[in-house]
Amino acid sequence: MIYAPSLHPHATQSISKLKNIILFYIEKYHGVFFTMMNKLLFYTDFYSYKMTCKGMSGLAYKAIRRGPVPIRWDRIYSFYDDIQQEIVHFESGAEGTKLTSTLSPDLSEFSDEELEILESIYQRFKAENSTKLSGISHNEDAWQKYVDSGQMINYDMAFTLKAI
Repeated sequence: MIYAPSLHPHATQSISKLKNIILFYIEKYHGVFFTMMNKLLFYTDFYSYKMTCKGMSGLAYKAIRRGPVPIRWDRIYSFYDDIQQEIVHFESGAEGTKLTSTLSPDLSEFSDEELEILESIYQRFKAENSTKLSGISHNEDAWQKYVDSGQMINYDMAFTLKAI
């Protein structure tokens, strides 16, 4: 188990499955910034719950100012030695941290239904950048209801998803 407080009862915690979800998106997007990964994981778990009544990663989420994020997301990304964190400097002077890896995801980790969910999330958001996806997540009732509450977002909010 990664960190007990980040577990969610509506999905089985699997360090390997979470790693492969992250690797799936890293490979598809050729690296993913933290903000984007936080939103992709949120949409993956909540869309999975909407479709199957079960989250995929086992993570729990909270709503912070920048949108829905997995609890202790920074520790989660640091947990995997073969997923690197690369600081990227932008012309604007801003910087971001991008997750990269030389590994490909082990797709045998997923059922056909889970692969369809991952692919659906990718197809829906592949044209978005971190800023746009963050904005999209701010339109979700799950974020609006829980922002600044300090509470975990209830997975039943999956049934109110607007973006997918």
